[in-house]
Amino acid sequence: MRIEGVAQGALQAAEVLQPLASRMGPASEIFDDLYRQLRSMNGEGGAALYQCIRDWPDGQGGGHAYRTLAAQLAVVLQVLQQLKADGLGDDPLYQTMRGVHTRLFGLELQMKVFLQQAMNPQWDEDSREAVEW
Repeated sequence: MRIEGVAQGALQAAEVLQPLASRMGPASEIFDDLYRQLRSMNGEGGAALYQCIRDWPDGQGGGHAYRTLAAQLAVVLQVLQQLKADGLGDDPLYQTMRGVHTRLFGLELQMKVFLQQAMNPQWDEDSREAVEW
């Protein structure tokens, strides 16, 4: 009887996993479309490639697919990985995408430093003593 309960629980888990797998389909289609577009833009420069990534639609008509800096970094790394897997590691597009990654990484670093300074200012001892509570 307990074995039947486990089998029934496994069936329910498989039913739950099915929609998750189907939801992953459009995301890979969005990436595949973006990857094809970026491959066709070879030679247009890093700014044009970044603009394409930033403004890429999400496929649901609601906005941009890669809106945040973290999402943009992730998709650039995914593009770099795909270019390398396709044997295009020496291609000018790969080098340009590396430049886009470097710019995004620098921007992320600047944002983190700014937020660190804004949220946790480092005062010297004299300015701490001058603070009136």
